[in-house]
Amino acid sequence: MVTVAGGVVSLASFMPWIEVGPLTRSGVEGGGDGLITLALGAALALSATLSHRQRQIRLAWGLLGLVALAVAGFDYIQVSKRVAQANAEFPGVASVGYGLYAVVIGAGTAIAGAFMKPNDRI
Repeated sequence: MVTVAGGVVSLASFMPWIEVGPLTRSGVEGGGDGLITLALGAALALSATLSHRQRQIRLAWGLLGLVALAVAGFDYIQVSKRVAQANAEFPGVASVGYGLYAVVIGAGTAIAGAFMKPNDRI
């Protein structure tokens, strides 16, 4: 579960985080915070692939998930401000991209996976 969550966080870094008309911008473009979520997602996926029974690694999943969630929350606030500014001038032209929501879903899943017992399966 955490392996997939890490993959989602990593892939979401390349998805659109803001959409303005036909133009989009991903999290990794221009050295954005998507690079941070990419690294966090890769760390989640790799650590979950290598070991899932140790308590310390499960704690690390929770922390990595929380950091990814915090980055996504911060960026959501920043993107929402830009979307509001663009929509004030040209209503309905801008929106928060689906990639940012995907980071939140992946990070939340990683956090949930950190609290599951090692033998639990979904």
